[in-house]
Parts: sequence; structure tokens; C-alpha cells
Amino acid sequence: MRPYVAIIKDSFREAMASRVLWVLLVLTTLLLALLVPIGFEEELASSLREMELLDVVTLCKQLEAQGESSSASPGGHIWSLLSDDLKEGVSEVAAAELSDSKPLWMIHSGLRTELNKLLTRRDFYEASAWKETEPISEATELLAKGIEDLPDDQLGRLNRLMLEAAFPGLIASSEKKIVYVAYFGYTLLDDLPIDADEIRSVLTKSLAGFTGFFVGILGIFVAILVTSPMIPRTFDAGAIDLLLSKPVSRWLLFLSKFVGGCAFIFLNASYFIVGLWLIAGLRHDIWSEELLLCIPVFLFLFVIYYSISAFAGVIWKGAVMSVMMTILFWVACTVVGSAKGMTEAFYVNKLRLTGLVSAGETLIATNRAGEAFAWEPEEHGWKQVFKSNGPSGPSFAFINPLIGPVYDAASDSLVAVEATAMPRGFAMFSSSGKVLIGRREEGWRQIKGSAAPFGVNAVFVDAEGRILVAGPPGIFRFAGDPTVEHKPFKVFGIDIAPKNQGGKFEEVTPEGTERFGTPFAAARNSADGSLAIFDGGRLLLLSEQDQAVFTLSKEFELNTDDPAALAFSGETIVIALGDGRIHVLNAGGPTLEKTFKPFGNRKPRSVVASSDGRWFAVQYHHRHLWLYDAVNQQPIELDITGQGNISAASFTPQNTLMVADRVRRVSEYRLDPFDVLHRYEPESELLEKVYRYGIVPLYTVFPKPGELDNMVSYLLTDQKDIATTGDENNLESERVVLDIWKPILSNVAFLAVILTLTCVYISRKDF
Repeated sequence: MRPYVAIIKDSFREAMASRVLWVLLVLTTLLLALLVPIGFEEELASSLREMELLDVVTLCKQLEAQGESSSASPGGHIWSLLSDDLKEGVSEVAAAELSDSKPLWMIHSGLRTELNKLLTRRDFYEASAWKETEPISEATELLAKGIEDLPDDQLGRLNRLMLEAAFPGLIASSEKKIVYVAYFGYTLLDDLPIDADEIRSVLTKSLAGFTGFFVGILGIFVAILVTSPMIPRTFDAGAIDLLLSKPVSRWLLFLSKFVGGCAFIFLNASYFIVGLWLIAGLRHDIWSEELLLCIPVFLFLFVIYYSISAFAGVIWKGAVMSVMMTILFWVACTVVGSAKGMTEAFYVNKLRLTGLVSAGETLIATNRAGEAFAWEPEEHGWKQVFKSNGPSGPSFAFINPLIGPVYDAASDSLVAVEATAMPRGFAMFSSSGKVLIGRREEGWRQIKGSAAPFGVNAVFVDAEGRILVAGPPGIFRFAGDPTVEHKPFKVFGIDIAPKNQGGKFEEVTPEGTERFGTPFAAARNSADGSLAIFDGGRLLLLSEQDQAVFTLSKEFELNTDDPAALAFSGETIVIALGDGRIHVLNAGGPTLEKTFKPFGNRKPRSVVASSDGRWFAVQYHHRHLWLYDAVNQQPIELDITGQGNISAASFTPQNTLMVADRVRRVSEYRLDPFDVLHRYEPESELLEKVYRYGIVPLYTVFPKPGELDNMVSYLLTDQKDIATTGDENNLESERVVLDIWKPILSNVAFLAVILTLTCVYISRKDF
């Protein structure tokens, strides 16, 4: 054993003697020194950020109403300070008469800009205007100091607090302090402040990016260049003769030299990552042990590439071929991974079914782009229906264009609402959506009707065909004929056609509830029409009174900040939380009956329930389905086809379960007794066959060194899936699921094969 240990030690000494190593260590030291001055500057939160105007439409309505009122009010005082141009725009928003030439985002941006200017003024707060408003204790303490004596930062903070108090639920409640990234004391990115509790998240993500680039890309590339001659030199004539004169095994000699060759990347990676760890700990008091675990991850990544370099070095006995073969290996891995990713992004995911609706005798399916398809038994395939009359074009993957559709049995039609809520950071580009109706008798042609309230994210239809929408702004019922189509008439690009000719939505939110909190989710009990609302961590049960407004009947505190998806049927409510927990509640209390966590911290996507209240199904983003039997009060395990590839689930009026998997296949199951009733599976297209039988198997057996970056992200952020929109409060938004163990097992298997082949070749070759 001593000869092999000596070879490993010699490799370490060779790495330490390398000029390239010391050059890199010096450059790494300089880079770490440049990172040390990065810090964070705190200041009192005063200005409004774009996403902190929660409901600009309602805010505009209240500003105009208070501005026109003769009584003193906060909105009236603010109205008097606004410019005439902005007042005109606010009035148009309040009257829902925005034209194409002045979209909502322009008013949103203009209002926020002027409010930020007003927040710096000492005449913003007027005691007589705010006499009916109860300020929080922080504002009371600032008022006691006297407005004229307040420093500018405290004045801005006071004005911000009084604005929040004047319009609760419309202006986001801010943290007392916000943090800016600073360098040598100079603030960077003034327009991107972060909350104090987000510092750790920002730092860990930044550390993941730094280590991934400087170690996972640059470090490994340089390490391959430096170590590529080591194996060929070992088996050169003269060098190998001296070594083989000793009682050593050829293949153990190779493995010893291989292990020693890893010293270069080990030393560099350890130095850089330990340096980052010390900076994060000493400068920001964030001691992340997970960061140190990145050292073996990047060492493993290097080992995979180095195995190709070593194999080529043994075969061709040259450093140039070692580097070239390693580059070709990297290109091959990139091509295979990119082929799978691009095929999924631009083809497979566009076809993948994400929603199922039983429309009488017709099965309707929707995809992530909001397109709807009806199953045609004669053609044994899907036919697109519910098409928009507008111009067609590519849709962005991160935008969900439709809420719904749902089936209205009373009129035998589909009902949907155009989505208006945008991902975090893009809310200013939102505009009011329209109600969409598609009648069977007209071939499910899409009729665009009246405008829907801004910001709603749930749509329901009762047995009488009444449309109900819900969201953080409240609950609204449509009054009128939703099938009256809005036909735009444009003059110089401005639509001057009358709006809402078919009717409008009327608010039926419980009295005293101006707005619900976020995260928000809603579910309707088809039996009695009652609603279950997930209101920022609380569960509210609302009952309908004489087909008029809803009233709050029961409330349950869940003590969670996680987003949720829920279903309500019979006497059971199932709530799936973003941390992977599933709560089962009895609606009679409501009381918490049971809690499950079937897939750890995996995030759920949606919850559906059978109309009889017995069956519940929770679909997860990693495409597994979890079933619960409310009668026996226990989860059930059935042979549902496609676990790991399930993209949608729903229940039919007959309480059978519909499940979509394998992109466009739908299976119908009876659950008790369990049986497969029907399969709706169209003929696969050519590219779909290539993906399923070519790209996926090749990707499965191919090594995935690039996927180890996901391991770093998982270690540092503890996230197994990431919302592609950045909106973590919306569980239905598309997510990238981080698969950790499959790439590791694939890479280990590949590494074992390559090293075994190399050892066999060395044992049989006469050097």
C-alpha cells in the first residue's frame, strides 16, 4: 500500500509545485479581497416599490371618491396634491374606461412616481384629513416628535405609514427597514432594495452563483488543462518502466495517479469556497455549513471530466488529445441536455395537458398556453376548441393566459377569465381581463364579453349558471348576460366602443372585508355554494345569503406563511401547503383532523375533489398524485398509471378520476372498486416519438455533469423546485423541479464504467 500512497503524495507535491496553481491562488485571493467590501446598508422604508401597489384599480376609485367628497379625508388631501394629468388617468381607471393609448401600467407607474414624490413633502400629512384614521404605534411615536423636527428619513417613513393606514390592503405593509447592497459604503442598485429578512436568501443565491462559475466552470477547465499531461507522462517509456520495476499493480498505479491528479482542483476549490465561507460568516454572520459541502460536489464534477481526460491520455498518450476528448465529452453532454431541454420547452411542454374539464359528454383538456382541446372519438384525437378570435402569436411560458375554463351545465358552455395577475415584478404591465364564453352549439367558439375585476385568480359557476370570481381584491358575481360579445371599434388606435354591454361584476365580499390577504386561494362547495378562502394563512368559510352577498360563518387559523391550494367538498376541506404538508379539516368546526407529508418538502400544484365529498387528489409539481379517502379518513395507494409524469387531474360528475400523463394521454379511473374505465390516447406525432423513444432514453443513460449545479443550488437554498415566474405565492405557476439523486447515480455509473475500462486496458496493454 505504501507505494500507492507515495504516488498520491507525489501528485500533491506536483500540484503544489505548479506555477499555474500559485497564479490561480493569487487571483483567487484578489477576487476574495474584492468581495470583502460588499455589504448592506439599512435605511427606513419610505418609498413605494412597484409591487407594493397591491390593487391600483381600487386605489384609484377610492382616491377619486374621496377627492370629490366635501369631507376631509386622506384621499381627498392626496387628490389635491396630484397633478391634473394624473387625476385624469386615475378617473379613467376608476370608471374602467382605459383606452389602448393609456393602458393601466402607465397609470400605475405615474401614480407610484407621484406618490413617492409626495412622501418626501412635509405637507403630505394633515391632521384634519387623517383624524378618522388610526395610525400604528410607530407612526404615533414619530408624530409625537413633531413633523417639523423630523429628519428627512423619518419624515418619509411617517408619510409612508400614514399612507398605509389610509388605504389598508391597497398599499403593502412595509418592513421598518429595507436594505441596499453597498460596496465600500456606496449604495448599489438603488431601485432594487431588499427586505432585511431576505439578506440570507440573497447571499446564499449569490454564493451559489459565484461557486458555480468560478469553481464549476473556470476552475475545472483550468484544472483539466493543468492535469491533462499527468497520466500520459506516467505511462511514457522510461517513467512507466521505473514504476513497474516495483511490485505494484498497473491498475492500482493508475488509480493512485488519478486520485493524486484531483489534488489541483481540490486545493483551488477548497481555498476559494472556504474563503467565501469566512467572508459570509465574518462579514455578514452567515455561517453556512452547506457551502463547505460544495467542495466535494465540485471535486466530483472534476472527477467525471478528469476520467475522460485520463482515459484519452492512456489510449493516445498525449495531453492534447486528453483536452480535446474532454471538450468533446462536454459538448456531447451539453448537446444531449440541450436537446431534451429545448424539446420540452418549445414542444413537449406546450402540448402537455395541464387541465381537465368534463363538459357533459365531452372531455375538454387545456395546456399551459391556455389552449383548449375537445376529445373527438371518431378521429381518436384532440381537436382545438375555444379559440380566441384575436391574432395568434407565441405566448410567453411564464404567463398563464386563462383562469379556467370551467363547465356551465345550465347553458352547456365553457367559462373562463383572462388572467390579469402577472409574476412578481411585472404587475405594472397587467390590465383588466375579459370574461370568455364558449357555447357547445357554436362549436365552443370563444366569445369575449365584459371586463373582469383586476387581480382575481379563481372562477366558479353555480348550478344556475351564475359566474363567480374571487381573488385578493374580493368576491364578485356577474350580473347580466355574459354572452354579449364586446366588439371593439377603434379610431386612431383607440377603442371607443361601449364597455360592459352585457353586464358587469358586482362585489359580494362579506361586509367588513375590504380585501383578502396573500397568499390567496379559493374553493367552492358544489353542494351548497359555500366558499373556502385561504386568506394569507387563515381559512375562512363563507356562506351565501339569499343569493346576495356572502357572510363570514367560520374561521380557522393555520399559522403558516406558505402558499396553498385547496378543495372543498361535502364536510371536508383539504389544504395542500407550499412546504409539502397536507391538512385535512372538518368544515363543521372547522377542526383539523389529520396532517400528512407524503413527499417531504415537495410543493403541490393543485387539489381536486369529487362532488360526493369522498375522494380528494393532490397533484405535485414533480408529477406525482396523492389520493385521500375522506370516508375512511386515510390516504390510498392505487395503481395510477404514469406516476412521475402526471400533469393534470380532475373528477367527473360521476365521481370518477381523470388523470393526464405522457404529455397528452388521459386515463379515467373508478376508485371503489378500482378499475381503469377508459383511456384517451391520441396517435403520437413524430417529434413526440423522437422525444419519448430517443431523447429521453439517451438522456437517462448519458452522464449529466452539468446537473450537479442543481446540487449546489439545493444545498445552499434548500429548494427542490423553483418557480419559473419568481412568484412563490402561486403554487400553480410552472416550476423547475431539481432532481438531485438521478444525476448523481447516473454520473457514478458512468464514472465506474470509464475507470473500469481504463483499468482493464492498462492491465492488458504492454507499455
